[in-house]
Amino acid sequence: MKPREKSATGIINDVGKLSMYMGELNEFFKQHKGERVIARFFVAPKQSSAALVGYYYNYVVPTIRQGMAELGERKTDEQTELFLREISPIMQIENVDLSACTYNTTLKEIRGCSNAELVEHIEFLKQFAAENLNVFIEEPNLL
Repeated sequence: MKPREKSATGIINDVGKLSMYMGELNEFFKQHKGERVIARFFVAPKQSSAALVGYYYNYVVPTIRQGMAELGERKTDEQTELFLREISPIMQIENVDLSACTYNTTLKEIRGCSNAELVEHIEFLKQFAAENLNVFIEEPNLL
């Protein structure tokens, strides 16, 4: 089954032109000769938490979702994002109930993460995607 979606990152250079690696995109296009394409662009400011959050929601989550779909696991972006937080240790808030000798675990929300926590979460996901899905996640500094 050929994938129907592809995400990529790039940079708008000093003369206002898009600069991005086209190898993966061209391979994707070859699989869909003669079909229509809809392009969606998200511009995130450099070196800001908005850029990191945009990278996460608009690149990391859809890329991993596509990798999971290629292995037969169909999820929406929202379901994928929840799954990714559930498997990421940095996104777990664990509290010990000493009277019951149990852990109470809740999930952090992305909006409640610092940049450092979000970077650690993304690093975990990059390793997970590479090891389990054969998917390479580009570095966020390419935004």
